[in-house]
Amino acid sequence: MIENVPLPKALVFDWDGTLVDTMACVLDGHNAVRRHFNLPEWDMAEYVGTIAHRSSLDAYPDLYGDRFDEALGILYDEIARIHLDRLEILPGADELMSFLTGTSIPLGIVSNKRHAFLLDEMMHLGWADHFFSIIGAGHVERDKPDPLPLITALAEAGLEDEMAGVWYVGDSVADMRLARNAGCVAILVGASDAVQDKLVEEFAPLGVFNSCHDLQKALARCIERNGERQAVG
Repeated sequence: MIENVPLPKALVFDWDGTLVDTMACVLDGHNAVRRHFNLPEWDMAEYVGTIAHRSSLDAYPDLYGDRFDEALGILYDEIARIHLDRLEILPGADELMSFLTGTSIPLGIVSNKRHAFLLDEMMHLGWADHFFSIIGAGHVERDKPDPLPLITALAEAGLEDEMAGVWYVGDSVADMRLARNAGCVAILVGASDAVQDKLVEEFAPLGVFNSCHDLQKALARCIERNGERQAVG
């Protein structure tokens, strides 16, 4: 359990499904593409099973062939139209961010959400200043689970040599694969019951939590055990 180990050198978070819920919004974006190509729309289970844990930049060439650029344009236009109005903070995430910004632990974001949308959502919530780096899909040459986005994020904070002490927090198989590929510590938060056991068996994350609230309580115990005092201001 995380309470019994040294504090992380940094905590880097996934975004969708970990701190915020935009699944319905993103599904609507994909279904706008499906309608455009006269294809059957996805329900949530089909979306999750087909593409939910892949970057659209990676998945769309497989789905739409040489028209993938056209498909991406439709997807991005639809999400740009609705994503801020549909953005929902997951239970406990706001409190977790407030708690962590009162500590000395550096915080980052690495997501497969399109980089511009990710920045817009951060600004909308007033969270951008919490993080030393924010990396979304397309910001670097490859998206997660390739380790390059995480390596880039850590380099921006001078932490690129601390990978083994970094904790990556996410909810999906792509998040757990990123942690494994990068050689950092995996923390699983908010995974659905349908996949949690499989992810634990395959990736053996250091900590498994049902919510951000549960993660906050465990981090508080870890901080107390390590004698870390919360920063002032």
